[in-house]
Amino acid sequence: MTPDSPTQRVGGAPLARFAKVRHVERMTSFNDAFSEEDMRAWLERLEGFLGRPVRRAKDAPPFYCELKIDGLAIELEYERGVFVRGSTRGDGLVGEDVTLNLRTVEAIPLALAPRPEAERQLAELGLRPDGYDLGAAYGGRFVVRGEVFLTRREFARINRDLERRGAKPYANPRNVAAGSIRRLD
Repeated sequence: MTPDSPTQRVGGAPLARFAKVRHVERMTSFNDAFSEEDMRAWLERLEGFLGRPVRRAKDAPPFYCELKIDGLAIELEYERGVFVRGSTRGDGLVGEDVTLNLRTVEAIPLALAPRPEAERQLAELGLRPDGYDLGAAYGGRFVVRGEVFLTRREFARINRDLERRGAKPYANPRNVAAGSIRRLD
């Protein structure tokens, strides 16, 4: 059995507690902005933190904004293209190892497909894509950060099922998503 085998999606024995994981780089949280004024205030805080202006600076690094998804921040670590550890943000420096639970999430790949340039390089070496070296394809370690969340539709479906069984519905999707990943059993 290999670490990227589909059998790795099946849970094991319940954990007594989650092990602590130190992040290589600090995991910061997102800031909410609901108006143009909120964005201006954020930009001023950023410039204060950096100690230099960002607006209109020719050498300013690019940044982007995206919609905030209300879920549980996670970090996925891949070694040689194989998923080896998943953790929560925790305090930003240290989180909890929730690898076993994250392996049950079908949307999280247990192994990464080779990049097109890696496939080309392997072909030049006479290697077939199905026998590639993930270390060469991904340079060893690869870290992905994201959010575990439930859509409103899925949250409504779960609550309908609970109500049909006479159980109390959940209060909000964020707690369901976070709670499902942080279950010891």
